[in-house]
Parts: sequence; C-alpha cells; structure tokens
Amino acid sequence: MKILKRFGSTSGLWTKDAAGNSEKIYVFDGTGNDTVYVFPRMREFTLFSATRKAARIKLPYPWVGTGHLVYDGHLYYIRQQGPFQVIKFNLANKTVVDSSVFPAEEQIPVFGLSPFTYIEVAADEEGLWAIYATKEDEKNICLAKLDPSSLDIEQMWDTPCPRENAEGAFVV
Repeated sequence: MKILKRFGSTSGLWTKDAAGNSEKIYVFDGTGNDTVYVFPRMREFTLFSATRKAARIKLPYPWVGTGHLVYDGHLYYIRQQGPFQVIKFNLANKTVVDSSVFPAEEQIPVFGLSPFTYIEVAADEEGLWAIYATKEDEKNICLAKLDPSSLDIEQMWDTPCPRENAEGAFVV
C-alpha cells in the first residue's frame, strides 16, 4: 500500500471517473455525509494544502458507506433512508438524474472487513454493477448488473465468493 494523502477520517473513498473522461479526483470523507470534495487532478489532491484547493459538491441526499462510483460524468452513490437506494447524480449540472431502490431484502455489509459498505457500485467495459450481500445468502457476495441510464437491474447472481474476510471486490 502506498499512502498518497491523509485526508479527514480513517474511512472513506477517493475515485476518478471510471470511464476516463476526466482527471478530477472525487473524495468521500468518512462513511456518511452529504459533501463530496473535488480536486482538479491527482497533483492537487496530493499536495499538502490540498484541502484549500478542493471544490465541494453538496449532494441533495446524504451518502452512506464507501461503495460509490463516478462513471461517464455521473456520480452513482448509495443513500440509506429506509431501503438502500442508488442515486444517479449529474456532475455537470448538479442534479439527480434518476434513483432506484435496491430490491434486495435484509441487506448486510457486503464485505466482512468493511462493515459500513452495504452496496458497492462498480463499472467495467460491460457496464455498471452492484456488489452486495443479503441475510438470505449471508456467506457469499452477490452481484447485480445495472442499466447505467435507467438503473434497472438486468440480472442478479449469487456468487461463490465468500464475504467473511473480504475488504473489497471488483468485477472482471
């Protein structure tokens, strides 16, 4: 592990646009908040005085966990108010484009070693994915393929991947 920058709390997430459309760095400080920090490039993020150079985006709904994703100019983040909800937020005009209540019942933390992440959103050349776990299949990680434009779930799988000693996952 290489430490690029210590920033805020001990948990959180930093990410770039997974589609490669921007050099911007997006930072989620902690495991729940309504503000995302934005740095123009990695250099500004890693500089000592980086917090002064960060723009801030105040989201309309607070986020929870560390499973968020920036993909093709949109922020996909997890909101928990009642059932978990995936929010699609347009970064250019700062508006919610769509949202979808995640249909899995009795969700539990997806990774045994990251107890605050209930859904992790990921992207690859095939599209958008949600990585999650439920009490029904509590030993293993589950996977759902999402339509990036509508957030509809195209297909769901129970995987044989154990969640007990996992701290993160990715889709290949």
